[in-house]
Amino acid sequence: MNKVTHILLAIGLILAVATPALAAFKLNGFYRLMGYAAEVRSGATLSSSSSGASADTDDEEGDSRQFIDQRLRLMATYSLNDNVAIVYFAEIDTVWGTAGGSLGADNVNVETKNAYLDLKSGDTKAKLGIQAVSDVYQGVLFADDFAAATVNHKMGNATFNLIYGKFYEDSRSDDDDIDMYDVGVKFKVNDNFNVGANHCCLIV
Repeated sequence: MNKVTHILLAIGLILAVATPALAAFKLNGFYRLMGYAAEVRSGATLSSSSSGASADTDDEEGDSRQFIDQRLRLMATYSLNDNVAIVYFAEIDTVWGTAGGSLGADNVNVETKNAYLDLKSGDTKAKLGIQAVSDVYQGVLFADDFAAATVNHKMGNATFNLIYGKFYEDSRSDDDDIDMYDVGVKFKVNDNFNVGANHCCLIV
C-alpha cells in the first residue's frame, strides 16, 4: 500500500477509537397517522319537461373513498464534542396502498429535509449544508430548506448574521444559477425592544 493509504487507515483507526468516547448520539422526531373518508357524488340535472317542470336527480350512488396517510420524521444528531455535531433530518411520507406502502412496500420514499455540519466556538455559531433557513423578519422574505452556509456571531447586545445559499445550480450555464446572499445585524435594546437592519439579494 502507498503512503496515502497508510495515512488514511491510521486516521480511520484513530477516529474509530476516539469517537465512541467523545461522541453522543441523539434521535428525536415524531410519527403521525391520519385517516380520511369521503363520498364523491356526481349529479345530473334533467332538462325541463313539456309542462315546464324540471327535476333534479342523482345518476348513481356516491363513490366512497378512504385512505390512510402516515408521516415519520426523524432527526439524528451525532455530537463529536461540545463544538462539532452532524445532523441528519429525514422524512418518510406514505399513503397506505400507494407506492412505498402497497403490497411489497419496496420503494424509495425517504426524503432528506436537512443534512448539515453544526459548529460552535464561543459566541460564534455556523451551519454548513442543507438546513432550514429563514430571515430575521419571521420568514416574510424566505423560510425554507436549502443548501447554505450560515454564520451567527454575538457581540454584547449585537448579533451579526451572514447567509450564503444556493437555490439552483445549472452546470449548462452560469446564467441559470441562483445564489442568495444575506447579511444583517440586530441590537437588543431591552427585553421588549430590538432594532436591526438586513440586506438580502439574489444573484442569477
